[in-house]
Amino acid sequence: MMRIKKEAEESCLVATKDHLLEFLREHPNASYNEWIEDLHPENAHAGTLLEGLSKTIDHRFYVEESDHRRLWNDNLHTYLDPNSKGRAFVTARAKQMKDNGEYVDAEDLLSGDFAGGDTESGKGGTDGFDLINFD
Repeated sequence: MMRIKKEAEESCLVATKDHLLEFLREHPNASYNEWIEDLHPENAHAGTLLEGLSKTIDHRFYVEESDHRRLWNDNLHTYLDPNSKGRAFVTARAKQMKDNGEYVDAEDLLSGDFAGGDTESGKGGTDGFDLINFD
């Protein structure tokens, strides 16, 4: 099972990188948010307060372990003049905004450290779990 899981993860990573490279070839001056919106439109949410602002990207694309963020940062000068400033580096974020506007620690679903359970009461689990567990 672990071999199948590893192969699936590697296949997804290759597909994501291929998409990024094609996207950058077609849109060399694009932003990280524009790429994520193109790749995962279901994770780009229109702002609810003011019209005309860019969409908000799901916070999981900004955690330290985000493969998307890492791939983007590894390709800041891809298809650009080597002397150019390059695209903006995307830093990891540790906070996310809840629906009520409160900032809380972002759940890191990618590392397996997600506590799960009732996050409002703080009575979540402590063992974490693997989102790609086939057992």
